[in-house]
Amino acid sequence: MGWSRIVAGLSGFLLVGFVAAAEDPSCAWGGEVSTDAVNALFPENHAAYWAFVYTMRPGLHVRLSGEFPDSRFMSLSVYKGEGGAFSVNGVDSTLTDYEILPDAGTANPWRTAGAAPGTFTVDLVSSPVAGQANVLPLAPLDTPDGALGRLVLRVYLPAGGDWGTVPLPSVTIVDSSSEPLPDCSGVRLAADSPADIAAADPAPVGLLGDGEFVRPPADLGLLPNTDTGYLAVTMTPPTGDQVLVIRGRGPTSADGEHPAPWPRRGVDLRYWSLCNNLNNAQRSLVANPLADGTVDYGCRNDDETTLDRNGFYTYVVGTETQRPRIEALPDVTFVPWSAGRPNAQHILFLRDMLANSRFAEAIQNVTAINDADGARAVMRSYYPETAICDLSAVPCGCYQEIGPLSSK
Repeated sequence: MGWSRIVAGLSGFLLVGFVAAAEDPSCAWGGEVSTDAVNALFPENHAAYWAFVYTMRPGLHVRLSGEFPDSRFMSLSVYKGEGGAFSVNGVDSTLTDYEILPDAGTANPWRTAGAAPGTFTVDLVSSPVAGQANVLPLAPLDTPDGALGRLVLRVYLPAGGDWGTVPLPSVTIVDSSSEPLPDCSGVRLAADSPADIAAADPAPVGLLGDGEFVRPPADLGLLPNTDTGYLAVTMTPPTGDQVLVIRGRGPTSADGEHPAPWPRRGVDLRYWSLCNNLNNAQRSLVANPLADGTVDYGCRNDDETTLDRNGFYTYVVGTETQRPRIEALPDVTFVPWSAGRPNAQHILFLRDMLANSRFAEAIQNVTAINDADGARAVMRSYYPETAICDLSAVPCGCYQEIGPLSSK
């Protein structure tokens, strides 16, 4: 399957490569989006997404019966036709792990400390009731019969990094059968290699930030994670021996690959990361094949980010050739530019996922769009300051150019 076919299907997410939705779908979870499956839609190599596509009709009722995954994060989200979130009768179209009540006699490990992952039941109905547990709306109230609904299961950091251990919920069309649909999750959108992805023709999505991180428009991503706030900047890799340096205070976050009760006192975010993407049609993550057969992806999450003694991170974005020199610097974290398209425009994203209500400096609290000063005013020392520097000037001269972050 070529990229032109994938790109043509992205705005609908995604009958191309997924099981086409009939009035009663023949199977569930007919496609996976991840860097292991298809590198598209601004992915994280620490995350994977599975979709179930259905057709709206009177009386439709979809039931999910699942097991909580052993992972840092999971959520279930329903998206409207153009890909955005919505609500019906005050019921939002996303259920996040800690919001899901477990089945009787079992436990939700994001609600009960140390509990083994139990099971849950979630119902998708056309007109949910506010305050009712474990329900999601099938579609906005004005959605016509015959329109498509899209349910996405999103998981971050499964135990051991093994996506094969993530239990996909069984799906039952309640009004037509009491039997769960068969699982067709083995169907994938494409099997393109990282090198193939890096060689795709670029289709820029527009300039963001003019060299400084800003809150992007809400429609930049087709299937946004409603638990996540994003800052973004478009950049073309500098030439010669120059690098991009990004510095800011690192929020406290949950760690590891297992569930923990949420919210937690003293923990700012469930998860955060910096990711470097190619600004092309499929919105792909930088993925550089290495000589040892591994792939260096363009994301560094909270667990992979070095903080200095004052709690600040310093990302140095450079080439794989520059990597040994960068990683020899104190208290820095290397992030790669694309080796396959070294002159292409990139988009860097800083993600804050699931912010504690006490964390006033979270990206989620930034309301000004495409406004670096507005974001800086909210985030204070947590704002990611940027500078283009000669690698030989890192840290001394370059850090002076960025400024004394610890005093902000």
